[in-house]
Amino acid sequence: MIADEVVSRPAAMLPPRRDVRSAARDVRICEIGTTAAAVHAAGMSGMPSCDLIMIALNTIRSTSPPGSGSPWMQNSVLREIFTSHGRRMTFPPDEPLMNRGIAVERLLYVLDGQVLLHATSPDGRETAYNLCRRGDIIGLTCLASSNVAHCDVTTITSCEALMVERMLFHRLVFENAAATQEAYDRVVEMVWHATSLAEGLASQSLKARLARWILARLEDGGVAPEPGAVLPIDANQRLIAAFAGVSRETVNRQLKTWAEDGIVSVSGRTLRVLRPEQLRIAAQYVKDVHRI
Repeated sequence: MIADEVVSRPAAMLPPRRDVRSAARDVRICEIGTTAAAVHAAGMSGMPSCDLIMIALNTIRSTSPPGSGSPWMQNSVLREIFTSHGRRMTFPPDEPLMNRGIAVERLLYVLDGQVLLHATSPDGRETAYNLCRRGDIIGLTCLASSNVAHCDVTTITSCEALMVERMLFHRLVFENAAATQEAYDRVVEMVWHATSLAEGLASQSLKARLARWILARLEDGGVAPEPGAVLPIDANQRLIAAFAGVSRETVNRQLKTWAEDGIVSVSGRTLRVLRPEQLRIAAQYVKDVHRI
């Protein structure tokens, strides 16, 4: 881990300050409003509802147009906080950034690279919750009174980020209505993503989950799902298995079956889509007219 220079841009012009208690009330409303969906998904997946909610608080999944990064890239008060008060840092691949059960001491705004949110079950199976990219914030659990990371956070690639200490970030967010609103919006969006993930694990077959994961990664990278499309990330089988909620051996068998059928090809850590329409059928996005 290498700490670079402190970012020295002038402080951004923030909207008028609002009473801290009003801001705190907004966060409490957020917690109440998102609990129902999280509890529903948790019940389906067997995951404690508190864990699901806190996992959602750790980061925000981008849902912007393909390849454009986080939807907050253009207008983000929280980004301005990191730009004005953050320290630029770089991290190598496979670097632990946060550990489950440990207090969050700092937050990170991802500038470049990819970061995985994940957990390991007692039997050793790894489950991935999210893949963070440029424009995402890691460590939003610090806004909760418990201030505990409920999943592990590890870099997938070399990463560059802006770091702000938890106490400073906490004060700046709750002093400003616009910052509080953005934090609220990011949390709600992440809870939606976590809920969708839990429902998918509970109700979809392995083929559907795996196909949807591949198609979603293509969309995230701005790659059209056409014959010959290549995943824009280091798509090794361990990572794919973590998102699909199964073992690497199970993923390997399914990918091998698809490769034999000419649907995909796997070479090293690269996965190439050969017949995207068959993946859409497997993902149950279109009518299943062929057995896959």
